[in-house]
Amino acid sequence: MSDDLDILLEGCTFDVHQRGAKYSQRASKSRATIESIQPQLEEPCLYHYDHIHTQLTIANEISTTEVSTSTDGVLWLNGNGIGGLSDQLRAINGNLSLLNNPSYMSLDKYLVGSPTFIVHGPEGCGKTLLLDRFAECPWRRVFRVDQRWLTSNRKTKGEALSDVFATARTQEPALILMDGLDKFLQKAEDLLGDLQTELEKLKGTRVVVVAAARNILDIDACLRTPLGFMTELEIFPPNVSHREDILRQTLGTDRNLPNIDFGALAERSHGFVGRDMLKLCTLARMQRVLQVEESLEAENKPNLAEILGTMDFVEQKDFDAVIDQVQPTVLKGSIIEVPKVRWTDIAGVDHARKELEAITVRPYKVCCPFSFEVLFGNTY
Repeated sequence: MSDDLDILLEGCTFDVHQRGAKYSQRASKSRATIESIQPQLEEPCLYHYDHIHTQLTIANEISTTEVSTSTDGVLWLNGNGIGGLSDQLRAINGNLSLLNNPSYMSLDKYLVGSPTFIVHGPEGCGKTLLLDRFAECPWRRVFRVDQRWLTSNRKTKGEALSDVFATARTQEPALILMDGLDKFLQKAEDLLGDLQTELEKLKGTRVVVVAAARNILDIDACLRTPLGFMTELEIFPPNVSHREDILRQTLGTDRNLPNIDFGALAERSHGFVGRDMLKLCTLARMQRVLQVEESLEAENKPNLAEILGTMDFVEQKDFDAVIDQVQPTVLKGSIIEVPKVRWTDIAGVDHARKELEAITVRPYKVCCPFSFEVLFGNTY
């Protein structure tokens, strides 16, 4: 047991020292990771370790020897339910396919190394969703290195980061997720060099590192190299076709939705990102459930779920009723409003008005009178 363990947190790792004469000469170190803490409190917090009353159960030791690289499944990112990111999914699975090829390990590691990705783009566009889908692949071990990890380790940050990468190399195929890398490095600037070094050590291994950041320019250039994050995947705010795809994937391609005009909804949802589209679908479904529940007699209300199962999942009128409740993420802080100020409300600027009319209105009125009347009417 470690003598300097004071605070416990799920995901935290610590050294384990076996006591006794036969263990005193052992040079190898054992490490344990806290998988769960009982009893669980309602709110997340740090747990104080009491050497008398706290009991630790070691369920499985991390071996210091190299583990077999065989895996039970194929490394492939499942794109079901993800809309508008087909290009990114294609690039990811193209890189992961190398790890499924037995001859991959014999390739020249100077030019072909372990796949490393950095996903960047505006908030709500699907970066964290992609990282979660990465974690669902059949890895032998998944490590999460983020701001929570940064505050939970009592060791020096460089040593703790090295431990994560070293353990990952013994648990191939392994995955290291680094969500919010830009914020992470802002709080731990001294880890930049350590992270660069650890990424370089992954050449010739089956350890995949995936990071996410809002702005790629916030990531130091030393990490944006083939020896750092080899593949950069930018996620843009979705266009009309992407928004339509997100709607279909979110609602489910196997559901019967005959009354939904997906094209019109995609047009009306200008500025919506994936998170906004999810909120829109959730509100529309809730609107549908509430409308059906209010229309039922009291004796039929307990059968609400069965009745909903026989009806359309959601209708166009449900979207029409709630679409104004969603504020587009892309347009936040960019509210455009036509001012209700007329020239008659302004005094002493007649000369400025004449100059503006000569520049903007007169060319259309004199040269293109028909177009002027169509655009401005006969108000001048």
